[in-house]
Amino acid sequence: MTQRRELPRRDFLAYLTTGASGLAGGLLLGNAAAARASTTDGGVAPVEGSSAATPHGVNDVRAFGATGDGETDDTEALQAAAAATPAGGVMLLPPGLYIVSDTIPMPPHASIMGTGLGDLTTTGISALTVMGSLFQWADDTAAGVFVRDLTIAGPRGLGGGDVGAGELGSCGLDFGLRGANLSLSNLYIDGFTNAIVLREQQTLRIDHVTANNPGNHGLACLGVAVATITGGLFGNASDPTDHAAGIYVAALDDVRDSSFIRFLGVTVDESIGNATSLYLRSGTDLLFSSGLVYIYEGEVGILIGDGDTGNPQDVTITDTVVMPYGTHAAANTIKIMPGALRTTLDNVKTRTPHGGGDIDDQGTDTVQINVNQSGTIS
Repeated sequence: MTQRRELPRRDFLAYLTTGASGLAGGLLLGNAAAARASTTDGGVAPVEGSSAATPHGVNDVRAFGATGDGETDDTEALQAAAAATPAGGVMLLPPGLYIVSDTIPMPPHASIMGTGLGDLTTTGISALTVMGSLFQWADDTAAGVFVRDLTIAGPRGLGGGDVGAGELGSCGLDFGLRGANLSLSNLYIDGFTNAIVLREQQTLRIDHVTANNPGNHGLACLGVAVATITGGLFGNASDPTDHAAGIYVAALDDVRDSSFIRFLGVTVDESIGNATSLYLRSGTDLLFSSGLVYIYEGEVGILIGDGDTGNPQDVTITDTVVMPYGTHAAANTIKIMPGALRTTLDNVKTRTPHGGGDIDDQGTDTVQINVNQSGTIS
């Protein structure tokens, strides 16, 4: 099992690091014991002779004592740097490996910037202890925020919880409720219960983000409106609870639904156990185009609707390959549940799972165009 899961990850990391040199702006969650220099009230003072912020509102975490040496616990330094970042400002992580053992609360409208992606296979990931969110914004404060050019490594295989109820477990990026105009780009997030959780955010862009080995979800979109996700990979969801999936789109508290979401050129990697690769549980006007969906042990590659309260409408899957591999018999490559309205499958190429089924259309008012091309993929 371990060898199987590591092969696609290594291949993708090799792609990410082509032309890069070393780890840049990486974050490793661990339990190092080194202490930081403290002020009298327990905070972390900026290092003598350094500037706490540039005139442009960019806070370099090294100005607050962060080392990025891969051995020292830099949690308090990063917390202090974040707290000192002004509204609309940026917390900067220069090249290095930062050990973090607790949540970093982000001020309103504050962004995060690293300096590139690194190879996680060289960091010696072990003894990971953080169970809460890594970067966390309070409700209504993640507006006009960007996060880019970072590698973030978290605890592996932590499932459980209910994202719809706000039970996020460990979480790489938690933007709280609401907020708008988010931009995520050039990120690699490994581990965590949920890598990225979006709740009622609107008008957002995600470019070339990889979320690998989550317990529940690589990307969870709950009540999200007007979003474009391009490139990147989300996969290896491993916990069968809480509708685990590489990508999960649903309503928030079964009230505020997702709408107008575009997935363009996205890869959804293998699902583990009973997890689904791509789960469009509910929503309106959802498009998955020019993508690739893998299934290994998962029961379904693409699941549309839940047959109960989740009744997605106007879902389009186009120019996409859904490919089971291995010897496990997935139930279906694509399954459309009762209540789904106006589902369009256009130029969707599939391969029948070993001993399993192909497309199971239980939905209503479903349009199928140029589907079920089993056996055309070698």
